[in-house]
Amino acid sequence: MNPNKCWDFSKSESPPFPQIEIYLSSIIEENYQKFHFKIDTGFAGTLGITPSFIEALDLKAFGSILIETAIGAKDTPYYPLKVKSPDINLTETLLYAIVTPRAICGRAFLHDKIWLLDFKNLRFCFYDNKTE
Repeated sequence: MNPNKCWDFSKSESPPFPQIEIYLSSIIEENYQKFHFKIDTGFAGTLGITPSFIEALDLKAFGSILIETAIGAKDTPYYPLKVKSPDINLTETLLYAIVTPRAICGRAFLHDKIWLLDFKNLRFCFYDNKTE
């Protein structure tokens, strides 16, 4: 089984980490922009976005939610987004993202797809299970 798409790990941190490109837009105005997200399998949510993403897309908070983390609970705003990624056959989808210190992609976003964290070759790969 060959992957449909692979991304190299980012070497901007040590150790290097897997990342993926995802296109985001506000729900009010179609203004898709490409952003890079760190793959964080310890994050149960969909996407964590930074304040710079919020500013770039002119997003407005929809509400807030209590988030439980390893260091305690925190009330954080969440933002509705239009999300797409042709690389993983994700057509325009509405998701909610929370504010995080860096852009992260969590397990709820990765679910129902086949992924490979390839630490030998330092890449993150997607397999389209619909074509197998």
